[in-house]
Amino acid sequence: MRSPSSTPNNPAPGTLIKTPVRPNEFALRLRAFTNSVASRRRLVHRYSGGGTRQFHLNPLISSYMFQDNIDYVIFDVETTGMKAEEGHAIVELAAQRVHDRQVVDVFDTIVNPGKKIDKEAEAVHGISNELVKKDGKALIEVIPAFVLFANGATLVAHNIGFDLSFINKHLKDLKLPTLTNPIVDTLQLAREKVVVGSYSLAYLARHFNIPQPKAHRALVDVDVTRQLLFKLLDLKK
Repeated sequence: MRSPSSTPNNPAPGTLIKTPVRPNEFALRLRAFTNSVASRRRLVHRYSGGGTRQFHLNPLISSYMFQDNIDYVIFDVETTGMKAEEGHAIVELAAQRVHDRQVVDVFDTIVNPGKKIDKEAEAVHGISNELVKKDGKALIEVIPAFVLFANGATLVAHNIGFDLSFINKHLKDLKLPTLTNPIVDTLQLAREKVVVGSYSLAYLARHFNIPQPKAHRALVDVDVTRQLLFKLLDLKK
């Protein structure tokens, strides 16, 4: 029962919010807590419905376990370099939330990593140091907002270990719980389903006639990965 003074958009103090919170709204609220790790953690736990208990560690989902009637978050990151453990960071993060094979929400942002982008990485994704300084949001805003965007969903990416390594590294740096959502890796799924000359996202997109106007920008790669996922799932074993 809601407190008489509270509304869905203005909950009473201490009320546990069960409904989804938009990433932009969360980012705005988080800014007030950027100087306090403890406050950041409390805020994430409150808006995720209880922190780590919201997520359940499950094995990699195979195609026979796939269900259309649950939510999937297909995501992709672009980075300053190849390895999170070497101190590289995210410069772009994009995702689509999918239900019944329809995109129901989109997450897309440039990130200011607080460090220079390797020339080799810039040559791949085209994101410059000037762009992240001008348009990039702070990791402390973006990463917790993505956690909420992905709350309760199965995560999907192509070579998902790469993308998750960066997300979880940043979460650890922020003293927040790492993601333990169930996952689907379209790279592994492709290896199970088709025999082709390469299992790169670009090669598989060409194989399945999936348009890819600007490869290696995060949201475009997300859209290609979503289409690839359903192409693979629709193949007979």
